Amino acid sequence: METLTIEQLGVKLYEAMNPALWSNTPREWQNKIVSAIQAIAENEKEINPDNIYWLSELYTMFGQIEKSGVASTNKLPSSWDVNKRGTNV
Repeated sequence: METLTIEQLGVKLYEAMNPALWSNTPREWQNKIVSAIQAIAENEKEINPDNIYWLSELYTMFGQIEKSGVASTNKLPSSWDVNKRGTNV
């Protein structure tokens, strides 16, 4: 099984969530992530740092989606093309 980079995982997540992105704005997704972090903090006696880390990565990813305009154009920016990483794009 190959190990995927954070960017590759982000692209896979984006592709899986693509339909939902059109019904919710990236900002709304970020708000949901903040709510999830707050719920974890309120309900868990012991917080798994990995959970917070991945939620914060998702929060950042949705911020990048909003900034790049992906949610309004329905296509990934060329800088997200994981097949072109390491080449002069």
